[in-house]
This record gives sequence, structure tokens and C-alpha cells, in this order.
Amino acid sequence: MRKALLLILAMSVLAKLPAAVAARCDSPLGIGAWNIEWLGAAQRDAIGHQAPADIAGYISAAKVDVLALTEISVTRNASGKAINLQLEQALALLDSQGAAWQYRLFDKHPMAAKPNDQWTGLAWNTHKVQLTGGPWNVAGVDEQRRIELLGAKSGEVVLNRTPYAVKLSAGEGRSDFLFVPLHLKANSGKPTQAQRELEVHLILKGVEALRAQTGEQDVVLLGDANMLDAGEPAAKLLGANGLRDCNQLDQATWLSTDPAYPDAPFDRIFVMRDQPETQATCREGGDPALAFKVVTPGDWVAGMSAQAFRQRLSDHQMVRAAVCIGPDDD
Repeated sequence: MRKALLLILAMSVLAKLPAAVAARCDSPLGIGAWNIEWLGAAQRDAIGHQAPADIAGYISAAKVDVLALTEISVTRNASGKAINLQLEQALALLDSQGAAWQYRLFDKHPMAAKPNDQWTGLAWNTHKVQLTGGPWNVAGVDEQRRIELLGAKSGEVVLNRTPYAVKLSAGEGRSDFLFVPLHLKANSGKPTQAQRELEVHLILKGVEALRAQTGEQDVVLLGDANMLDAGEPAAKLLGANGLRDCNQLDQATWLSTDPAYPDAPFDRIFVMRDQPETQATCREGGDPALAFKVVTPGDWVAGMSAQAFRQRLSDHQMVRAAVCIGPDDD
């Protein structure tokens, strides 16, 4: 009788534990976002261009399977495909260690400044996930309207780094996701926060239309959001539309090069709160395998300084988290 009472008491306590504490993910998929400062662009001439071996080493240290990319410069190969040679060489080095990476780069708005620089992109290890759809433009409005929206106020095209969604699947009958790499309005010129809020509004409209079109409900937005903190209007708008900000604590990701400016929490990952694959991602007290992390210089090379990291790779650190792979629910 005493054993039965103890068992009932233990079951009662477990039932009251938060789901995020009790649940553990058997098949996490590492996801990340990295702004590789002016990769392949002339702007790195004075600093020094990034070595493919360094890029590969840092990605390997981050343990990611899907990586959103920003600030990638492009060239065209003979087939017309947009490529970045340093990135290709880095991914080839990872492949030589047993991976199988692919990537796609996404064009900017045709009227954007520096049309061949600062593209976004997505890379994925095909041993973990495969491309099953896209890329789809999710800017939410036509090109002319994007020019008109804030042109008179900011002098810029809204969403000049055009957002695209890509669908990746873990396999037949397994989880799949719409990944949307972000590179929102920078903190230069005016207005900045107002323009980012408008950009998020347009992206949400585009994503909602794509969800209706494809039936896919699992959405991950990730990249250089340029948000100064988790309370700015664009972040609140994403939260009001069912997305969790994994960098809610505003961990610094941008490494300042000017003593007058502090390091900043620009890079973020947003996941759906209500989807089984992501409901435990970045939750406080949840599975450590799904937690949000800034991949610091020291995670790559022990004792590396921020200055050395900026010179060898970027003024942005990678951010990473994980989603849980299971049976597909949509």
C-alpha cells in the first residue's frame, strides 16, 4: 500500500512539471545564422579576406546542420548559377570530413545598392535534410510597391535584401520546415525601427500566403535582424504572430569595432511557439540540446579575442539553436 501511494505521489509531481522540463528531443537538428562580413567583397580588402579553412572550422565548431547566411557577395559560374568561391571551398572542406553540404544564394532587389554584395542564402547538410521546395519570394508585395513604401522617407527600397523561403525535409514522413533567412534594415539612416517593423509586416504576409499555398506550418525566421533589443516593434510583431525570439535576453552577437558603440544583439532566431518541432526550442528550463547559443570566438579557438575573430572571419558571431525532428504533423 505504501509503495502504491509513493507511486501515485511521484506520478502527480511529474504531471505538474512543465512540458519543456520533462520532454527531451531524441533527434535535434542544429540550425544557425551567420553574417559573414562582406564575404568575397572588396570591402574586406583592407581587413583581409576570410580563409575557407577558417569558415569551415567555425561552422564545424557550431555543430549546425542548416545555416542561414548574410552579407555574401556573388559571382556567376558558366551555368549562370550564383556562387561564392570562398563559401564553396569551405563547404567542400566540411564535405571532406563526412558532410554533404549544398547552398543557395538569394538575389537582392534589382534597384538595391551594391547589387552583387550582401546577398542572403541558406546552406544545409544533405545527410540531415533535403531541399523539397522553393525558394519562394516572401517579400509580400510587388517590387514597385516596395520602392514606394518608404522611399521618400528613407531613400531605400524596403526589403532590398529580398527575403526567400526554402522548404527542407528530414525525410519521407518526417519533419519539414520553411526556413526564411533574414537581413533587415540596418541601423543607419532613418527611419530604422519603423522600417524594420514594416519589413516584418510584409514578410509575415508573404509567409502566411506561402503557408496557405503549401500547407506547411513549421516556419523558422533567422538571420541578421539588426534589432537593438527584443522589445522593438518588429520583434513584438513577430511575437504577436506566434513566434518566439530565441535571443529574448539580447545576447550580443555583433562585435563592435568602435569603442563609442557597444556590442549588439542583432542576430536572432524566431521559431513557432505552437508547433511540435519547435515548441521546446529556446525555452527556459527546456532540453539543453535545443537551447539558444552565441557561438563565440573561444568556442572555435580557445582564447581567441574578439579582435582576432573580426579580422579572420566577421564582426558577427553565429547564433545557433535546434529544432526537434519527428513524424511530420502537417
